[in-house]
Amino acid sequence: MFLPVKQIDRTGLRVDRVVPPPSVSLDDGRNLPFEPVSLSGQVTPRRGGYRFQGQVSTEGTFECSRCLETFRQPLTTDFDLFYAETAPEPPPGEDEETREEALSFAPLKNGAIDLGALVSEQIYLNLPLKPLCTPDCLGLCANCGANRNVGACECAVGAEDSPPCDPLAVPTRSGGR
Repeated sequence: MFLPVKQIDRTGLRVDRVVPPPSVSLDDGRNLPFEPVSLSGQVTPRRGGYRFQGQVSTEGTFECSRCLETFRQPLTTDFDLFYAETAPEPPPGEDEETREEALSFAPLKNGAIDLGALVSEQIYLNLPLKPLCTPDCLGLCANCGANRNVGACECAVGAEDSPPCDPLAVPTRSGGR
């Protein structure tokens, strides 16, 4: 899905579209399913290109890093990109805005803004590193593997008493003290 820049007049262009969800693959080959993406923003002509400020919103299905249950989570992110045929190179002493445009550069493709690439990039950049179904998820018992969110496990080890992912709760070798 492309937005031809010839549609943008000198006052700019308001963009409000629903874009098909990108295919987001994990390192292990699994795909993360996402709902269609809401893309909104304003494209404004600038010297040498176009500034696109907006927001991407969707909802994805993730696997909790602690308990391995699937859950749905909204993902919303703001963006501020500068589209041009070539990357701008601000001369020394140029204003702050021109320097920022050089840092947030995205290439035009055949005179158009690639909305699919924009959406994919924003979603990838804002994926949670360790998705959690809830901030207080108890995770799995380290001994028997039971989901501690469902109830206390039957282990005699007492794993239900230790907090999730607590490195201090794991016995270590002290090196012969």
